[in-house]
Amino acid sequence: MKLKKILIPFSFILSTLYLFSCGPNEPGDPPELVPIPGYQHDIPWPSLADSPCPMQNATPQRISWLNGNIPTSFDVNWVIDTLNISSGIVADNNENIYFPSPPYLYSISKEGKINWKLKLGVYSNITPIITSSNEIIVYFQSPSKITSVSTNGTINWELELNFNLTSQINIGKMGELYFISKNTFYIVKDSQIVSSMHDIRIANLFSISIDGYYAYIVSNSSSILALNLTTNSIEWEIGKGRNMSPPIVNSSGNIYFSSVIENFNNGNPALFCVTPDAEILWFFPHSQYSKSGLPVEFTYPAGTLDKYGNYCFGSDTLYSVSYDGKLNWKYVPDRSIGSYIISDENQNTLFLKDNGNSFGILVISMKGQVIFESQSNYLVGNSTRYHGIILDNRLIIPTQDKFLYSIGGL
Repeated sequence: MKLKKILIPFSFILSTLYLFSCGPNEPGDPPELVPIPGYQHDIPWPSLADSPCPMQNATPQRISWLNGNIPTSFDVNWVIDTLNISSGIVADNNENIYFPSPPYLYSISKEGKINWKLKLGVYSNITPIITSSNEIIVYFQSPSKITSVSTNGTINWELELNFNLTSQINIGKMGELYFISKNTFYIVKDSQIVSSMHDIRIANLFSISIDGYYAYIVSNSSSILALNLTTNSIEWEIGKGRNMSPPIVNSSGNIYFSSVIENFNNGNPALFCVTPDAEILWFFPHSQYSKSGLPVEFTYPAGTLDKYGNYCFGSDTLYSVSYDGKLNWKYVPDRSIGSYIISDENQNTLFLKDNGNSFGILVISMKGQVIFESQSNYLVGNSTRYHGIILDNRLIIPTQDKFLYSIGGL
């Protein structure tokens, strides 16, 4: 995440991150400091750019918490309407925006000006990753290859593949790249495939543990499996059902995902929180699933985890669940959720409302109060299943067609 150059008094930091509690201290002793329950600290990831949004869902743990604040005004600053977008967008530490719009990889300034475009392939639905060495890792099909591009638009290296990716790319602490093709998990180091694991049950969405040793993967035969990245073996599997949302990992290493697990919630669907050792800490029943086929499908887009450990998710109903599994609030919008959900520094939550060829914007506070809600046909374009990003208190929103919007400001 991009670090703001603001000097904050140490006393303010303490009052924000900790609660003072009474203890058996002697008179005159400083008060004992107790961590706020559920507070989420940053997870160091040396391979990833220190930028507003260097990858899909912001971090390898898929928390979708973005540096900056969702704007208070939602007027359109600028729009580009000649693109061909099927992926998410990312931003570097100079607030330039990158995304594939086949056949090109685009670099666009936060003012909406094209810096450069590089012809790479005929299709991509994979969001780029920006590394700490300012490499843009991008994937295109036809030809199928992963390319490293410098922020000035020059190619560093290319890795040609004889298969197509069926997952987003993730990144390890030392810069390893992880991705899936059908039922095979691949590891890339120094621009070469160094390892692969077959028969992982046709998985597609995955997150990385906070220590970097495990991948938590959604598969067709179980709600989640833990893949040991050192031994290339499955450590454990839990649940029945398929998730349309990746597992989210909090800063304690616990994993959130929806599932059906015997002996819990009477065998009915729920959101679960489990430890890295697969111990179930709690579950929260919800209605964001379908029983139209087998296995049960959990249909909500990727949720978000705010700084106080509140997990916000949903599709036709939006839920906020606390770090210990209790309902904070729920909200039913007039249209279903049409994008991944994001939260900002003030713990506000934003998502797009899907209206077919147009979409609306909804912002809700941490306490469940509606801050802003537009009409469902507020903006033209197919709402993206990916998320927007925050740059200079403006919201940059891609659609799943030709539009890229800059919304709002101070």
